[in-house]
Amino acid sequence: WFVVLALSYTKSSDTTNEYIADTDGSPLALANFANQAVTNNLDKTAPIVTSIETASDTTIVITFSENVVDTSANLDLSQFSFVKTLDGSPTTETPSSPVFTSTTLTLTVNSIGSDNNVLTLSYTDASGADNTIVTDTAGTPNKLDDFATLSVTNNQDTTAPTVSSAQTTDATTVVITFDETIAAA
Repeated sequence: WFVVLALSYTKSSDTTNEYIADTDGSPLALANFANQAVTNNLDKTAPIVTSIETASDTTIVITFSENVVDTSANLDLSQFSFVKTLDGSPTTETPSSPVFTSTTLTLTVNSIGSDNNVLTLSYTDASGADNTIVTDTAGTPNKLDDFATLSVTNNQDTTAPTVSSAQTTDATTVVITFDETIAAA
């Protein structure tokens, strides 16, 4: 659905400067015109989810196609549903603690769990005020469209390190090599 905008102008017959003119010494009145096309540069595109991924064992980050308004103080979190499914058994929760940064929204969940979990996120606009939903930063905000069961990429390392090799270098030293970087305890 769209509207074609056109503009027309007819100079007033009043001779007391009731018309549009340039600013030169002897102003020249704007000529009449009709059906001048108007280019509509208003942003009418809603933000789109471009990715959803884990950032830690308790946070997921939603990335949008454009900047979104920081509504963290009033965001209605019941609009979100995070589902963690393991062996066909789903666990559903409402995320908490929203943090907006330009094109992202970070949400806190209880636990991402193992890499065997299937993670999804859904969003349903509660049709509340603009400060309780996700919108872009346009002058007239465009609302994020509902989405259902979008996959959440699990970036968490849930696999324990394993020993790749172990060898002696002298009578008192054993060098153990792991398949990934490990933290000193």
